[in-house]
Amino acid sequence: MKNILTRGLALTVALLTVLAAFASCGKKEDPEAPGTSQTPPTQDTGDGFESKVPAGLDFGNETVTILVRAGDYWENEFDAENTGVLLDGLVFERNNRIEERLNVNIELRPSSLDPQSDYLQHIRTVASADSPGSPTYDILTVFGYYAAVLATEGLYYNVLTHDEANYISLDNAWFNQSFVEENTINDELSMLIGDANISATDYICLTYVNQNLLRDHTGIEVDTLFDVVEAGEWTLDYVFELASDVYTDLNNDGTRDSGDFYGIAYNKGSQCTDAMLYAMGITTIKRTEDGSFEWTISDPDNVNRFSKLYDFVYSNADGIKLNWNHNTQGYPYEMDGTLLRTMGDQMFYDEKCIFNFGELQSAQTFVTKSETFKYASLPMPKYDSDQEFYRTVSSDRFSMVAISSKVGDRIGMVSATIELLYEESYRTIRPEYYELAYQVRFATDANTAELFNMIVDGVYYGFDIIYSSSLENPTWKLRDGLNGVYAAPVGNLTGIWASNSSLLKSALNDLLEAFGLS
Repeated sequence: MKNILTRGLALTVALLTVLAAFASCGKKEDPEAPGTSQTPPTQDTGDGFESKVPAGLDFGNETVTILVRAGDYWENEFDAENTGVLLDGLVFERNNRIEERLNVNIELRPSSLDPQSDYLQHIRTVASADSPGSPTYDILTVFGYYAAVLATEGLYYNVLTHDEANYISLDNAWFNQSFVEENTINDELSMLIGDANISATDYICLTYVNQNLLRDHTGIEVDTLFDVVEAGEWTLDYVFELASDVYTDLNNDGTRDSGDFYGIAYNKGSQCTDAMLYAMGITTIKRTEDGSFEWTISDPDNVNRFSKLYDFVYSNADGIKLNWNHNTQGYPYEMDGTLLRTMGDQMFYDEKCIFNFGELQSAQTFVTKSETFKYASLPMPKYDSDQEFYRTVSSDRFSMVAISSKVGDRIGMVSATIELLYEESYRTIRPEYYELAYQVRFATDANTAELFNMIVDGVYYGFDIIYSSSLENPTWKLRDGLNGVYAAPVGNLTGIWASNSSLLKSALNDLLEAFGLS
């Protein structure tokens, strides 16, 4: 494996027992030619999902090149040394299996450029210089917030292309289905998100619960909450009831601060609020019958849901500690050498709250605490029990994957590599995340794996999220209004829409025109 790099995470966690590894298929003794096959049979995976990558593919020790964003963390989403850090080892082993199965070399080519405009221009420059069939980079990993706009410039291969050499199977669980559905435009989809995008998994927002504190303050065992979730009753009202009236002035200073005990640590800013908006079923945009899009921010149902979230945040002073993790405020309470990014994460680690709405990556720190620290993970709460699905989002620093539009006859090798990167990640990395997040040595409910899959599969990647930077950031408008970034907090969504409708409508029209939908 070429260009193997060391992951830049300071945290070293004890390796958990690796679950059953994906069994690699043997190669044909006499392949007809590198990368060729007759109509390939699908591979039965035994769990209802079928891989399109057939046995016997042999690409003659060719190199598949991957361009990645600068920095060890981003580089090691797709390549890592077996350092003893849990996820590093899994990525390392995953890549080895793929290289052996396809007879390819996976080569990482990190970019040293700024992840915003410089990196985008770098992709544009490379793409314009490439010749069909011989791109400088086969696979591009791109910054989720900034790089979707390149889809309108013809720089990415359409992964929906009907070609027998295209082995990408988008209907399988290792690809996020909301992303596929919401971002397919004019029968084209240019990017991918799923289990291989470790950054997207790291940044999933969910609910952490301290099992001991839950029992001490409410008399409820965590297994009861698992049952509540499975029954569809894990709602904002239910959480409100559990978290209310538990405030304790631990430091006896007469001030509500981070040194006291609360029912919930709620991080204002993107990490918590964005996830809460979508978890409650608030929509900012929808697809029309002709395949276009229109804004839905001021729809009455959204107005009601937003008002309820406002009441939840600001009418529960005895239960919620509001914290900032907004960039302009800095991260006021961060532990060196850990993945805890907010005061809410720190308060949960210090056992000063029952619930914390945080990111999945925080579990890599929580799991290192003493065995008396018993916690579990739950979805973000729904608006009410009538809401059909639990939803959440991933903070928008994640990476997506695209294929160079100049891929040409290399598509068989490149698509097979991508398909296996996602499939193998689903089979070997997701189970380890489940154990990490739930700290299952303490969990007593047999269905926690199903709940974890519910969280991961419920991550929403709507058109408004993926193209946020081109749409004048619609979710930011709602978040900033709710959190009072520029004025007093606003609970009236109609007013937020009125202040921003002209700008948002213009941005949407421009983007639709770029897609040929206006």
